[in-house]
Amino acid sequence: MNIRLSWRGMVIGLVVFVILSFATVISIKQPSLFVSATNSQPFSSTIHASQVPEVVEAIQLPSVNGIVPVEIRNQKITHNTPQGELQFTVKNNTNKPLIAAVIANEVTYLVGGQELKGLSYRTRNLLIHPDISEIHNQKPIAPGGEMIFKPEPIEFVGANGKIVPVKKITLSLDYVDFEDNTSLGPNKHGLYSVIKVREGAVKYREWLVKQFAESGKSENALLSLLRESGLPAELNLPKDHQITGARLYRRHLLSAYDHHGFIAIEKFLR
Repeated sequence: MNIRLSWRGMVIGLVVFVILSFATVISIKQPSLFVSATNSQPFSSTIHASQVPEVVEAIQLPSVNGIVPVEIRNQKITHNTPQGELQFTVKNNTNKPLIAAVIANEVTYLVGGQELKGLSYRTRNLLIHPDISEIHNQKPIAPGGEMIFKPEPIEFVGANGKIVPVKKITLSLDYVDFEDNTSLGPNKHGLYSVIKVREGAVKYREWLVKQFAESGKSENALLSLLRESGLPAELNLPKDHQITGARLYRRHLLSAYDHHGFIAIEKFLR
């Protein structure tokens, strides 16, 4: 009897460890232009509609004069994939242009009758670097406008080949960045990630400008640098969101070259 109880305790402990590990991983994955801080797990074909919540709760910022300044809207689950996809928008109800928003995405799982939570962040940053904004002709979200967060798969945790059902998904606004350098939100994660991504983009550009000049402004040398698989060691980037910012700058500069040629990117490296 004692052996059986010990074995069950080990199994429960293992499941809890898997869930907590999952929550840790998804909370630190690097952001992108359309960022989800999720880390997709392989999902089983045995996911059923009953395991996908139909209602997504949104916790809004406190209202000002009866109006929520920045509002999560249109949150819903679509069923274009077996596990379902989460999408939503963020509306700017202020009189200031909005340039970044970070949304906390809390998922409640049911494991052995207990509720366990995983936390991730989804980010849209319209000012990773001015060069990227110019390449894509990105503009801030004007007052009254909405920022679209594209559909992304809902995360399920697998344990022993079984899918842990999702009970609830709760969205809340963690951080909003405005064009006038003001912000809103509890800022548990958002400001740090937004700033670090921008710092990484700046550092990579400065390095690239120097390398481009030393090569005699050679197109072939520039393309060789942009197509390297890794980031240059001499950047000495910390293992945080700066790495994502550097990668994003490189990716979007290379995309501009592929679509518009050398002249489209040479002007950014003077």
